[in-house]
Amino acid sequence: MTTAKKKKILSFDQKSKRWRKFYEGKRYYLGHGESKSDEKSYLKALEEWQKKKAEIDKSENTSKPNYEDYKQAIEDREEMVQWCILNGECEDCEQARLSAEIQWLRKQFRKPNPPNLNSISIVQKHPENQIFDCPDCNGEGCLACKNTGQRTYSNSEKVEWFERLDCLRQHGKWVKPIPDAKEKSMVNAIERYITARKQASVNGAIAVATAGTDIGRLDTFKDFCKDLSVDTFNGQSITAFKQLILSRRQEGRYAPWTTKAFLKVARECIRWLWENEFLECLPRNIKDLKFKVEQTEPEPIPIEFVKQILNGPDCRAKLYVLIALNCGTTQNEVSNIRVEEVDWELGRINRKRIKTSKFEKCPRANYKLWDKTFDLLKQYGNREGDYVLLNENGVQLVRTFFDEKGEHQKVDNIRMAYKRYCEALGMVKDIPSFKRFRKTSSNLAFNNPEFKEYYQLFLGQAPTTIGEKHYVRPDKDTLDNAIAWLGEQYNIK
Repeated sequence: MTTAKKKKILSFDQKSKRWRKFYEGKRYYLGHGESKSDEKSYLKALEEWQKKKAEIDKSENTSKPNYEDYKQAIEDREEMVQWCILNGECEDCEQARLSAEIQWLRKQFRKPNPPNLNSISIVQKHPENQIFDCPDCNGEGCLACKNTGQRTYSNSEKVEWFERLDCLRQHGKWVKPIPDAKEKSMVNAIERYITARKQASVNGAIAVATAGTDIGRLDTFKDFCKDLSVDTFNGQSITAFKQLILSRRQEGRYAPWTTKAFLKVARECIRWLWENEFLECLPRNIKDLKFKVEQTEPEPIPIEFVKQILNGPDCRAKLYVLIALNCGTTQNEVSNIRVEEVDWELGRINRKRIKTSKFEKCPRANYKLWDKTFDLLKQYGNREGDYVLLNENGVQLVRTFFDEKGEHQKVDNIRMAYKRYCEALGMVKDIPSFKRFRKTSSNLAFNNPEFKEYYQLFLGQAPTTIGEKHYVRPDKDTLDNAIAWLGEQYNIK
């Protein structure tokens, strides 16, 4: 048995390098292609034609009798033709017969009063799977069959066609054009991941600061992938990217923690792309995107430097430093102290850290404020609203957000006030970061045998041992004694 050459629905115009279709007396030009064997451009043009044809058919006079029957009959045959083209398993002349039936049905429908399909011997609508038979001759060849190529389908063939069309309808990707280079580029896929991270921060699944930091670190990975597609990205790409990051580390451009962070965000992005089916498979060496960083010893601020700062004039910046030393906080924690967490009568702050606030078993540290800290807090703090400390415009001192352009922005009024305060005291060079005040107090408490066991509660960290989780409870009085002792080290009461 010889197999007939599969005829395409669209023809290729060699002169204009475009696909075209003659339909209802008009010629329509579609997408460009290299040649008639350019399968990618053909499938893309075919999808464009299907949309165009739907618009044309919709504009027809739907008030004609039997419009829905003709429409369904034509669509069913067109799907059968699509299956023949894509699968290439049709019997001899099957596609030609179907195409002839489509033309005959359209000719009948163009009549002012299209006849009822059930009254025409050439077709009879099958109630189950929309396959049409010729009931007059059972496929033996009546005049209508000879003119149109109509044939009769056996019950087994009807079931087979029903299954074929059901698969074709459920899996639209069979006739969906292959995405163009832009759609399949790694850069485009990474942008989708970035959008997902931003949405997660809006929904509260992750912190805005975390999302913004990760997105910023992805710039290097995105730049590396600018010439790659999701089809060409593989384990070799991972190896090349890691070598790039490590070479920059050796050049001194990246610190150890920066190197680790760049590899980490790339690893998380790649895994997300695979989980969301942008990548067909997860590269086997995905775990290679790691970098071990040796833990460095904490660098507390020298006591004399702290005393020099605290001997300066009273102001908001001095209050921020006192809270950091008194409660072991960073500037972000200072900014997020809520009004209900302050006992304005007893001079206490009772709160969890932001990172542990969602976990019930993490401790609430009850900090006894030094007199100087409490005095300045009463002077500059708010007793109404959400947050105790705000800037002159009435907004949080430290905040992160995405602006109207989608760019990550961070405002840190505490860091700037601290820097200006140090400069006003003549400390221009080697100003320690604000975060080191937290390290300074916790380091002093840890190295005092009397309060060593309470440094973790002072930092607001989650318990780690079985005993800490299930058997012991921190003593508030002992923490008060530890805080009072810290004040003595700084000459503060």
